[in-house]
Amino acid sequence: MKELPRWTHRLSSSRCGWKPSRNPSEIAVAQHRTRRARSPQPQRHTATTPGRRLPSKILIVLNRDGTTRYQSPAATRLLGYTVAETTGQSGFTFVHPDDLPQVMSGFSQLLHTPEGKIFLEVRVRHHNGSWRRLMVVAVNRLHDPTVEGIVVSCRDRGEARHEAGQARRVRDTRAQPKRDLARSRPRSHFARLVQTQRQFLTNAAHELSNPLAALRMQLEVARKHPERTQWLTFARQLLQEVDQLQHLVDDIFALATIDERSATSYCEPRALIDLKDVLLSEVARLQDRRVHLTKTVDTHIEGNARTLQRAIRNLLENAIRYARRRIDIELSLSSRYLQLVIEDDGPGIPAVERQQVFERFVHRSVSPHASAGKAGLGLAIAQAIVFGHGGNIIIGDSRSGGARFEVTLPLADREHGE
Repeated sequence: MKELPRWTHRLSSSRCGWKPSRNPSEIAVAQHRTRRARSPQPQRHTATTPGRRLPSKILIVLNRDGTTRYQSPAATRLLGYTVAETTGQSGFTFVHPDDLPQVMSGFSQLLHTPEGKIFLEVRVRHHNGSWRRLMVVAVNRLHDPTVEGIVVSCRDRGEARHEAGQARRVRDTRAQPKRDLARSRPRSHFARLVQTQRQFLTNAAHELSNPLAALRMQLEVARKHPERTQWLTFARQLLQEVDQLQHLVDDIFALATIDERSATSYCEPRALIDLKDVLLSEVARLQDRRVHLTKTVDTHIEGNARTLQRAIRNLLENAIRYARRRIDIELSLSSRYLQLVIEDDGPGIPAVERQQVFERFVHRSVSPHASAGKAGLGLAIAQAIVFGHGGNIIIGDSRSGGARFEVTLPLADREHGE
């Protein structure tokens, strides 16, 4: 037999692993595997596939007596119950006996608080007899003619923590090179700003998700029961929800602009304005009989009318939210400053919480009705605008035991000269 050339031996023992084969079936299998590897494979969608994730949040609508009227399809996946097994049943029968007193107390409080909201962590019985720990948010929508029920949003605590852990691991993996570099340097002011911005985005996304879930729930109920839906009333209700969303988006955009530039730049351009005119226009817009102007003065400050109007609006809306019967407003001169005082007869703000209320996304727990539908950004924006005009804002006790917000703004140069 004739000896093969030396280069063929080098080829057969090279890294490519090529070896001659005389078996046709082996050649066919190799060709099939090659074509399969090169051709795009269809993606198998599972619960963890990012492109098609199953909903992990359960939406349930309860009647006034606690019976279930509606549940989203995600309830079957998380708890194992079909719609037929839960519709008409009391939602309390699925709650762990140790958690039932807490749930009953919160539900009773919710019935007497229109637009109220409660947050609970509850153990719920699965269809197989085990117990699942759920994070629950319940909102009173009994007054809403398109819903007329208690809207309950549930999520498995373990699943929520698992998803948060996955997102954190992905984020940590992407940020690892930057983190290694940061460890070799002292923590700078820029790093703190980045961390603050990340926290701001997380809170903003959370605040936006709740009203969007409520809108989706209302649309699903209307689609399933079109004969029971009063469409004109339903449209007005949706417009109110959209207005609240727009107000929230405007607040988030305002704070993002302040962070990107500065409070002083946000309050540009400036001109001589009469703060009395701005105050009177806001009081007329609110049309609340509890608001009383006890003292006003005609004087000018140098500022931005649009942003000052927003600050006054946020302060007045905060007072209206917590006042019982009366709100007093005073506008006066004090040395080189113009002083605006807004007092209410509400529950007041404890001294240890007075600085905290100016933080972003802070919800006061004194009144669920007052905090419903609010993201906790109004006072933060008002403080930034006042600081941007070179002023200050402090909180005290009103004469009636409520809260007192005192705003001081520097007078214009010509006013001080007079």
